[in-house]
Amino acid sequence: MSTQTRTPINLIVTPSKQALVDEFKGKPFSALRTPALVVDRSVFARNCERMHETAKVWGADFRAHVKSHKTVEGVRLQLVTKAGKTHAVIASTLMEAWQIYQSGLVAEGIVKDILYGVPIGINKIEDITALQDNLEKHGATLRLIVDNIEQISALEAYESQKQNSRRWSVFVKADCGDKRAGIPTTSPRFEELVTKVLNSPAISVYGFYAHQGNSYTSTSLEEASKFLSNELDTVNKAVGVALELLKKSPNASLYSSPFVISVGATPTAHAASVETRLRLERELNGVLELHAGNYPLLDLQQLNTSLINPERISQRVLATVISYYPGRGDNGEDEAMCDAGAIAMSKDKGPIEGFGEIVGKKWRLGRVSQEHGILTKTKSSVWEGSVDDSLRIGDQVQIIGQHACLIFSAYPWIYVCDSESGQSDTVVDVWPSWKGCNHPSAMAIVDAASEADATELVETYDFLLKFIVIGEAGTGKSCLLHHFIHNSFKAHAQHTIGVEFSSRTIKLGEKRIKLQLWDTAGQERFRSVTRSYYRGAAGAILVYDITDRSSYVNLSRWLDDARALASPNLVTVLVGNKSDREEEREVEWSEASRWAARHGVHIMEASSLTGENVEAPFLLAARQVLLAIESGELDPEKAGSGVSYGDRALRRVNSSSRFSFGSSASGRKRSSFKLKNILPDGFRLRDL
Repeated sequence: MSTQTRTPINLIVTPSKQALVDEFKGKPFSALRTPALVVDRSVFARNCERMHETAKVWGADFRAHVKSHKTVEGVRLQLVTKAGKTHAVIASTLMEAWQIYQSGLVAEGIVKDILYGVPIGINKIEDITALQDNLEKHGATLRLIVDNIEQISALEAYESQKQNSRRWSVFVKADCGDKRAGIPTTSPRFEELVTKVLNSPAISVYGFYAHQGNSYTSTSLEEASKFLSNELDTVNKAVGVALELLKKSPNASLYSSPFVISVGATPTAHAASVETRLRLERELNGVLELHAGNYPLLDLQQLNTSLINPERISQRVLATVISYYPGRGDNGEDEAMCDAGAIAMSKDKGPIEGFGEIVGKKWRLGRVSQEHGILTKTKSSVWEGSVDDSLRIGDQVQIIGQHACLIFSAYPWIYVCDSESGQSDTVVDVWPSWKGCNHPSAMAIVDAASEADATELVETYDFLLKFIVIGEAGTGKSCLLHHFIHNSFKAHAQHTIGVEFSSRTIKLGEKRIKLQLWDTAGQERFRSVTRSYYRGAAGAILVYDITDRSSYVNLSRWLDDARALASPNLVTVLVGNKSDREEEREVEWSEASRWAARHGVHIMEASSLTGENVEAPFLLAARQVLLAIESGELDPEKAGSGVSYGDRALRRVNSSSRFSFGSSASGRKRSSFKLKNILPDGFRLRDL
C-alpha cells in the first residue's frame, strides 16, 4: 500500500475577505498596485447564465469546473443563475475540493456533488476518504476519475485494510485523441479497465468522461463542432463497451440507472448545433452531462475560436507602463515595458500572437520575462471602434491574456467591478482565491480587529452557523455588521451590491461558534440575486431604521422570504438601527415590539454609530440556535439546517506574533448591551 499523504487544510491561510473589502472597496482602478487581476461581475454572471441556457438547449445536466477562478463567489455565480442551477462541480485539486467544503458551500446545499477531476493518485486515498466522510454529513458526495487498473486495486486494498464496505462513485476517463488522460476505447486495455471497475467491490461506475482539450485550437463553429462530435463518439462508444460487459458482470443488478456521459470544454460547449442536438437524441447510450470551466472568464484563446466576441471576456490584468523605447522595435516601431510579465500573465500562447492584447490600443504584450513584459505595436486590434495608439510612462493598461486559467493562479485575490451598475473601473468587491495544489498560501491579510497576543494559526470551532443580514437599503445593515466584526463605525458606507461575506468566531459558554455572515443588498433590483443566498440560513438579522418608517412597513416581505427559503428552524432577531437618533424616530419601540410578538421574532434596538447593542442580536441568535441543537430540535448533520459541526481536533498553534487569522481577539473592547427585557425567560447575560 502506498504511503498516504494529506492536504494540510489546517495550515492554509487565505486572505480575510472583510479586510480586503475594507481596504479596496470603492477605490478606482488607478489606485490599485499593479499587476492586478480584475473581473467584471456582471459579465461573469451573464456568461454563467448563457452556459445554463446552453445546457438546457442540449437537454443536458451541467457540471461547473471551478479551477479557473478558485473562489467561493465565482462558484455561487456558476451554480445559480436566472437560467437555471446545478449542484455539481469539478475540482482539479484536492485543495479546491477541501476549500469548497470549508467555505460552507456544501453545508448550505449549494454544492452537493464534487468530481475530483484528475485520475486518483494512490497516495491520496486517505485524504479523499476524510473529505468524503465530511461531505456525507451533508448528503453530498465525492466522485473520482479512474483510467488505470492499479488505481482500482489501490482503492480495493485500502477499503479492505480499513474493513470498509464503501463503493467509490467513479467516472471512467476515455481518451478522445489528445493524449492527456484516459484510454482509447479501441484499446484492449480499455475493456480490461471497464471489466475491472464493473466487477470491483469498491467501485460504483457513475459514468464515462471525456475532455477534448485540443478544442482550444478551433477557429470556427465548424471546427469546434467536430471536436464535440469526437467527444460524444468516444464516450458513447465507452458506454457501449460497458453495457456489453455488464451483461456478464456479477454486479449487473447494481446498475439499474443509465450511465452518465460527461463531455465538454468551453469551446465545444459553445458549439451545440441543431444537427448535433438531433443526433444526441438518436444515438446517446446514457444521460448527457456537459462540463466546462473557462466560460465565465474567457480569454484570447477562446476569442480565437470565433465563438465569442471581446465583450464577453470578463477578466483582465491591470499593468503600468514603466519604461518606453522609441524606435527600438521591428521596422523602427516603438516599444515599451510594463510591470506584468510571465508570472502575472503566464507563458501560454495561442493562435493570436503574443502573450496578451492591450484593451483599446494597437499594442500587445509581445515578450515576457519573469516580472516584466515588453509591449510591442500591432497593425490591427481585436477591439472594434476607435483605438488610441498613444502610450506613456505611468499609463495604466488593461491586458487580456492568452489563458485565463493559468493567469488566475498567480493572484491571491481578485478585484471585482460591475459594468452593469456603472462601476466598470471601480472596485465593488474582492474575491479571495484558493491557492496552491496542497501548499499553504504565502500571504495573508490580517483583520485589524483580530489582533491578539495569543494567536491561533488554525481557527477551530464547535459549530459553523450561517446568518443572513436583511432589510431595506439604507437601514445601516453593512455598518451594523462592520461594527460587529471590527468594533468600529464604517464611515461613508455605500449600498451593498448583491451580497457580501464576512465571519467572526464568538464564544458561548464553552462553545466556540463561527458565524458565517451574509450581508445582502436591500435594493429591489438585487432581490432575485440575494434571495438565493437565504437558503440554509440558521439565523436572520432583520434590520429596519427607526428614523425611516418605510423601512419598517416592508418588514413582513423580508421575513416571509427568509422563512420560505432559509432553514425550517430559522431564528430571527429584529433590530431597530440608529437608536442614537432618538429625536428623528418614526417607529416607536412599543409598535415594533407588538409586530415582533405577532410574528414570533426577538427584537432589540442598536446603534451602528455608537456600537450600543450591536453585538447583542448576533449573540442572541447564536444562543437560540445552540439551544435548538442541545434540545435535539435542530440537527447539524441535516442538509439545509444552516449549521455544521466544526473540528476542535485540528492542531492549534499559539504564538506571540501579532498576526491572527480569523480568531476572535480576547482583549478587544466590547460594546455595552441594552436588552430592554426582551430576552426569553431563563436567558442569562453570562450565557452570552
